[in-house]
Amino acid sequence: MYEKLSNTLHLGNLDEIEKLHKQIEDVHYNPVFEGITLKNKSAEKLENLLLNVTEKCDLKCDYCIYSGDYEGERVNAGKDMGFDTARKAIDYFIQRSNNSNPLVGFYGGEPLNNFELIKEIIEYAKKQHPNNNIVFSLTTNFVNVSEHLEFLVKNEVYANISLDGPREMHDKHRRTKSGKPTFDKILNNLQIVESINPGYVKNHFGINGTYKDTQDFPRMVNYFIEQDKNFMGVRIGNAEKKGLKQKEEEPSIMQHVLDYAETYADSILSGEKPPSVLRRLFDDGMKGVYVRSNKKLPPTLPLEGACSPGERKLFVDTEGALFMCEKFGKKAPIGHVNNGISKESVIKTIDDFTEIRNQYCTNGCWAQRLCTPCIQSAKDYSCNISVNGLAESCSGFKTQVVLGISLYSLITKENPDRLISYFKE
Repeated sequence: MYEKLSNTLHLGNLDEIEKLHKQIEDVHYNPVFEGITLKNKSAEKLENLLLNVTEKCDLKCDYCIYSGDYEGERVNAGKDMGFDTARKAIDYFIQRSNNSNPLVGFYGGEPLNNFELIKEIIEYAKKQHPNNNIVFSLTTNFVNVSEHLEFLVKNEVYANISLDGPREMHDKHRRTKSGKPTFDKILNNLQIVESINPGYVKNHFGINGTYKDTQDFPRMVNYFIEQDKNFMGVRIGNAEKKGLKQKEEEPSIMQHVLDYAETYADSILSGEKPPSVLRRLFDDGMKGVYVRSNKKLPPTLPLEGACSPGERKLFVDTEGALFMCEKFGKKAPIGHVNNGISKESVIKTIDDFTEIRNQYCTNGCWAQRLCTPCIQSAKDYSCNISVNGLAESCSGFKTQVVLGISLYSLITKENPDRLISYFKE
């Protein structure tokens, strides 16, 4: 049994646990959340700048959040970012970054549809900021990329490639506007990269996989377990449901998740490194339990899991507006490249999120100390952020906490030293 009063996991027989449970249930003590800790974080530690260089895309993925099927989201249109906007963003970012390897990423639409701007930005950044060791990355469908590969490899650009599992699964949802499949083109482009620079894919490319149909989840996971040694890492997730105009009931994937959690735990207990796709699914939840505070429940709790707006990452849209990250779309802007981050907007965003958490998460919730929603998880298609927006994300976060507790308990019970060494590694 987990209880939040002392942030402790208790092991005992059924009678012992039930007795303790009754004692804890008699304690009505719910702390409130405070935003001061988040406000006090410096806004001078930017690590990641993400430029939305274009809203154009050459694919028509049927689960795309920019497809017009979602309330309150932009649609892929013909807007491109101009060089002047990109230049201002780069200069502003570098001035506020104390990271030895600041990251500049390119986002879309499909960013390679504005390749000339990407090329211009990289050349400008290297010329104007030669001592900052800027790292460049690309979030891409990697379909119409062959003519740009020499440049990307030469400039050591990293990439997050959208690949949705095996061919038949990927091609079911990710097709061109004319309906043509894309899986084979992606694999062919990866082979070209390897012919240019052997080992480049493994050292520079990660995978973003999205499953639209829950029955495809195990096929996707199995595919990426087989592909584990071919990429830097693999992150998978379900297609966005928040704001979707037409939602359908789907079968649960929980039994599959539990099966993979067992595989993950077995790997750790045997001293092996779990496949990347399983680490992405389970590491954060278990680490949250592993590093939890051993102090008794305080009267106030910080907004754990939330970034201070503009403190770590900055997203710039095609028109130069600044946002916390790309997941906000056009919601909750925090400034503009012409005048930088607005402190008033940052404070208001933190205050709004603090109020939302106090309205929704202080009603006796058992997971108060382990649940770590970010501000974006409260995004609402009808406004910026709201209680309703957070409520839609709640079950997913609690599921992650339950899995983290279960895995931590299982591995600790079997061999606590293995858990310690795993996180050290």
